[in-house]
Amino acid sequence: MLLSTVMSAPSYDRRYYRNRRDAGRQLAARLRAVWNAQNATLVLGLARGGVPVAFEVAEGLGLPLDVLIIRKLGLPSHRELAMGAIASGGVRVLNEEVLRYMTVPDEVVEEVAAVEQRELERRQNPAVAWLPRQTKSSVSTRSRTSAP
Repeated sequence: MLLSTVMSAPSYDRRYYRNRRDAGRQLAARLRAVWNAQNATLVLGLARGGVPVAFEVAEGLGLPLDVLIIRKLGLPSHRELAMGAIASGGVRVLNEEVLRYMTVPDEVVEEVAAVEQRELERRQNPAVAWLPRQTKSSVSTRSRTSAP
């Protein structure tokens, strides 16, 4: 609600940002003018691209930052077209309009969701989160000193 208020204000014009951090700083400046400190408790950044923006907003408003790891559920025939998304904590949002228009069977949604759920869990694992993507899939998270 708050963000939509800021973005639809009559003075809003299409701005170009140097980078995501610059966008976050500019957003924080605009939010400072309208936010209610008593109601704002958390800034939520969507990994990965939204985190730099959310970081600057949190810093600018003096609020804590949390990150939500998400995975797009792309159509098998058109991976960039989202039929939905999943997030940590069991969140699932489906784009019913795309599912209906493209006549996607429930089984296909479940198959794609299962693949993306495994990737989401892999990315949430702090033991491999810092590794380059091509290395992560081959790394065991089992301790080398633990008994089999």
